[in-house]
Order: sequence, then structure tokens, then C-alpha cells
Amino acid sequence: MIHTTIMQRPVRGWVSGDTEKQVAVSDANWVRQGQFSIKKVRFLQRSTRLIVTGTKVPVRISSVG
Repeated sequence: MIHTTIMQRPVRGWVSGDTEKQVAVSDANWVRQGQFSIKKVRFLQRSTRLIVTGTKVPVRISSVG
């Protein structure tokens, strides 16, 4: 997980690619947030695991009678 800013708006995401001077940042759904200079990105957490956000679980309503 990294932290940076876009026009003074905080951005947190995961590194989805890199070059010598820049990193591409994506959210948990792999939607690209942008490319940022390595010097302006702060490393927060390393993860080599699958990134999963909350899932929707269907609710069953039982009928009475």
C-alpha cells in the first residue's frame, strides 16, 4: 500500500506497475488511479497476497407458514 496526493487529494492504493522513475497506482479493484513520481510516493505496507474488498452475501428470507 502506498500513499500520495493528486491535486491535494490523498490517494492510497497498490503499486500495479513501475518504471525507473514512476509507479502506477491502482485501487483494490485494479482501477488505475494514476502514475506518480517515486519521490512523491510514501510506502505504507507490503502485500504479496490477493487483495479482496468486502463482498456482498445474498440474504435468504424464510417464509413462515
